Amino acid sequence: MASSSCGRAAISPAAARVVSADSAKAVRVALVNADNHLVALETAVDVVGGLNRVRHGDRVVLKVNTNSGDFFPYSTSPDVVRWFADQLAARGAHVVVGDRSFWGDTDTVGNFERNGIAAAARASGAKLVVFDEDEAWVDVDANLVPSWKPPVRIPKVIAEADHVINLACLKTHFITSVTLVLKNVLGIVHPVDRARPGNLRTHTQELIYAQVAEINRAWSPMLNIVDGYRALITGGPTPTSGAG
Repeated sequence: MASSSCGRAAISPAAARVVSADSAKAVRVALVNADNHLVALETAVDVVGGLNRVRHGDRVVLKVNTNSGDFFPYSTSPDVVRWFADQLAARGAHVVVGDRSFWGDTDTVGNFERNGIAAAARASGAKLVVFDEDEAWVDVDANLVPSWKPPVRIPKVIAEADHVINLACLKTHFITSVTLVLKNVLGIVHPVDRARPGNLRTHTQELIYAQVAEINRAWSPMLNIVDGYRALITGGPTPTSGAG
């Protein structure tokens, strides 16, 4: 496995909401190069309008990438999690940091601890949530996800949030070639639904691209972050992916 430093952050915002199949909205995109990680992030966020839509009392979910317990760039940078959580808390928002690891990995809590995301959430006072059986779930309209075997459920905390910020990594993937903001959204799908034959249990290449597109059609974040300050350029999404 290899990773490279490139000092880059790219983002694109859209309204945080559950969207209909025919919904379309123009977005703004910023691409920023800087030697300092958080300077790049803050500059990019400012370029696209900042966090001005967040109001006091709003419920905001930071959808991180914690596919494993491996540190950034395999998982979302704890520094980025902390920066967003602190900025949002200063605006009076109620912040949740959430994800669910690969459907076959039942230790998302341990992964949060190992990759530093749990410590970042605690330091900022954010609530850490695993999208697992204990959470409340809502069904996605099957017409929006025709390539999936129903039901397809997403967390109620996501569906009812005022804003969701998608914090993706820039990394290669041994099945899909890359994993960025669109694929990061798969982490909100109920693990049982992900593991169902015909869905993501075998990552069938004939289906996975359509499945990724469809789940993003069914749901859209306020802000997408592709954090390329450090990037994975071979293998992935974990250090042992595709081994054997």
